[in-house]
Amino acid sequence: MNMTPDRVPSADWDLIHELAVEIANADKEEEEARYRARLLEYLEVLERKYGAIPSILATRADYVDDINTRRNLLQQAFRAARDRSDHHNELLIASSLSQLEIEISKDIVEGEKWLKAFEEALGGHEDEFEKWEFKRLTSLLEAIREDSKQG
Repeated sequence: MNMTPDRVPSADWDLIHELAVEIANADKEEEEARYRARLLEYLEVLERKYGAIPSILATRADYVDDINTRRNLLQQAFRAARDRSDHHNELLIASSLSQLEIEISKDIVEGEKWLKAFEEALGGHEDEFEKWEFKRLTSLLEAIREDSKQG
């Protein structure tokens, strides 16, 4: 049986994937909102079944609008991944937290903190995209740091 890295059977996760595709392909805001609501409701069903596991928490974070809620969900997901020694999700979530703090919040201190966690999670992984993303975010953080010195 195929499973996610944190052991949710693919049969249970397939609807999440389908709804994410529908959200991405939605032509109208109302249509996107309807699919988003369905996805968030189904994540609640999965959480009741499997608990507050990293993939559920991080996916919920991807579909909420409030930045503080997103941050809290991602931090909770990161702790859960670390507690479970789920290195795959730890890497992806550290990447998401780095992106949130650097690109969206432009918070140098939090950006550095999560970029360090991202680097540690990257470790020996051979994921070329995540290596590229780490370099991109490192450069962006440096640019933000330089801008803050000049302004």
